[in-house]
Amino acid sequence: MLRRLKCRLVGHRAMPHAVDPFSYPFKMGFRYCSRCFCHYRSLGYWRAYGAALAWRVALPALALLAVFFAAGCSGSSPTAPTPPPPVIVQPQPVVVVPPQPNPLLSDSRFDLGFYRQLALDGFQTPSLRSLNHWTRAPLIYIRTVDDAGRAVARSLLEQTAAAIINTTGQWTGGRFGVAGLEQGTDTKEGQPGWLTVKWNTTGPCGTTNGVVGEGSAIVMNHARPECTCGPRVAKHELGHAMGFYHTDSIIDVMSGLPDPACDKNPSAREVFHAQVAYGQPLGSRDPS
Repeated sequence: MLRRLKCRLVGHRAMPHAVDPFSYPFKMGFRYCSRCFCHYRSLGYWRAYGAALAWRVALPALALLAVFFAAGCSGSSPTAPTPPPPVIVQPQPVVVVPPQPNPLLSDSRFDLGFYRQLALDGFQTPSLRSLNHWTRAPLIYIRTVDDAGRAVARSLLEQTAAAIINTTGQWTGGRFGVAGLEQGTDTKEGQPGWLTVKWNTTGPCGTTNGVVGEGSAIVMNHARPECTCGPRVAKHELGHAMGFYHTDSIIDVMSGLPDPACDKNPSAREVFHAQVAYGQPLGSRDPS
């Protein structure tokens, strides 16, 4: 140290020594005295050392900033995943099936005039009514006493029940039978799905009241022998209750002409046209 100071004090001229400024042990800027050959750190050494140190710190920082900047410029901001393309469902073509012709209408037994009499009241109402019939099997309630409270003969009750059970399928074209049958002193009038059979001792042999299928009632006279000699009256009134009207021939159970017969089954043409009627929609007129 004294020698270095001596060189500075006496003003010896320093001679630069060319060394690698980054080599160990940092001899950068070491100068040697031209006379005593002692070395010392000059002001240039410290300038070079500070610059080298600054670059050593700044270069990695600049490199790191460059990496972040490049990533920020080249990268894209996160976005929602791209939804899959919509599935396009092609509509199925609508196939219109033309209605099939009713085979019963092309049957040789079909008679439009008779159909209008039986199903549309054409015999007594030239303007014709709309078709009305049951849409389910009827429930039958037979009263065991008349309107005066007198008991009805057991044989007549059994005869009437058998006639209704055996004929309901014919009047509905085979679509319905009797869903159930009850007897008693009550009534089911006004209750949908029920058909009540009542008795009196005055008036005609039989009448039918109410709306078809909506709690209608058959009223029969059990005091007149011509009305109780057989089940024809019950079958006739059941035809009305099933939605049918009078016809113009005595061969039919639904004949609107005087008929002395005690028993009779629906004619073949009545059964056939009842089948046609029960295959038609309610409220219709001529069948299709």
